[in-house]
Amino acid sequence: MKVCVIQSGGFAGTISHYEVDADTLPPADADQLKKLVHCLDLPSSEQRFDEQSTDLKQYEVTVEYQGETVCLVFDERNIPAPVRPLLKFLQAHAARQPSSIRHRNRPE
Repeated sequence: MKVCVIQSGGFAGTISHYEVDADTLPPADADQLKKLVHCLDLPSSEQRFDEQSTDLKQYEVTVEYQGETVCLVFDERNIPAPVRPLLKFLQAHAARQPSSIRHRNRPE
C-alpha cells in the first residue's frame, strides 16, 4: 500500500509532497496506516472544493492498494473527517522517518 499527499496553494502558494509505502514502515506503523486507509471506505475518486475560497490549501490524496488507485482532491475547508487522521499520520512520519517517507517542498 502506498499513500501520497500533495498539499498545495494557500496564501503562500507552496507545494508539499508526502509519500508513504507501508512496506518500508515498521510493522506497527504499517498496520496503523492500513487502518487509517480502511477507515476512508474508498469507493472511488472524488473532489470537494469551495469555489469561493481560492486561497485555501488544496490536498490531493492518492492511495494505491491491491492494484487499484483512488484519488481524493479537496480544499482545507472540505477535508472529509476520516482523512484528517491520515494527513496527521503522514505529516508526523515525514518528520520522524525521512528514510521511509519522502517529503519535499517544491516551488511552483
